[in-house]
Amino acid sequence: MPKFLNKLAVQAVAIIVLGLILVGCTSAGAAPSVENAVQVIIPAAELTQTGNRIPFMLYDGPEPVRDAESVIIQLVDLTSNSEPQPLEWQAEADNYSDYAVPYWVIAPEFPTPGIWGLQATITLADGTVTTSDFVVDIKPEVDVVSIGEPAPLSQNRTLADVPDLATLTSDWEPQEALYLQTVADAIATGQPTVVSFATPAFCQTIFCAPVINTIKDAQTKLGADANFIHIEVFGNHADVEDFADLEFVPEMEEWGLRTEPWTFVIDGAGIVTHQLQGPVSLREIQLALESLQS
Repeated sequence: MPKFLNKLAVQAVAIIVLGLILVGCTSAGAAPSVENAVQVIIPAAELTQTGNRIPFMLYDGPEPVRDAESVIIQLVDLTSNSEPQPLEWQAEADNYSDYAVPYWVIAPEFPTPGIWGLQATITLADGTVTTSDFVVDIKPEVDVVSIGEPAPLSQNRTLADVPDLATLTSDWEPQEALYLQTVADAIATGQPTVVSFATPAFCQTIFCAPVINTIKDAQTKLGADANFIHIEVFGNHADVEDFADLEFVPEMEEWGLRTEPWTFVIDGAGIVTHQLQGPVSLREIQLALESLQS
């Protein structure tokens, strides 16, 4: 039995304790290989059985890997009483390098909820091939608004309500166009709408500020064809200095959110078509909006 399968069984316990998917790797294949060279990090906390978009990043120690040529993911069954077994599902991950830290995306369909193993076969630009084993905790369901559901008609605060950008966002360089519409008003236009929940100054991960930068770029380039809205996660961010005193805006509960950042793409009829947890690049936003035109 391959060693990585035994290692995955141990990691299934580690993920619950750490709450972070971060593992070492072993060499694979006949090509040049480097042991323990690449780690996989998944910046997404709430994964369900179907309809998943799972983003992940590659790190070599503290530095992001920017020269990976390809990443192929194999699903591994950890749920049986026997030794872990590779399953038939396998796919090449999509790469989004037009982001502060390059990330990759897969969309597996898991047979059941629970702890599942994945193995990444990573080919670097110099021809080095290495494998990295990791696990995901798949929940039966989450409260987050799902693909195919109507988007909540949120009455989020705008500049018409609070004529002070510092009250509406913790972004250091806010873009006024992101705070002109409620979600309800945007959907009423019949155009696609992109709504991003993030808090650049108080983020619990490193991804909020880059996500908002993406949304600002997207609004600048695509604002004639779609509505773009940023909803600050904490409503009282401008008045507090202690994280413990921060309070979620009502829209967080309305959309079933407990973490950030989240970005939703909504079609002209008000239906959620894309649920983007964690990092999101301009190209991924463009592709999501282009898919609504077909």
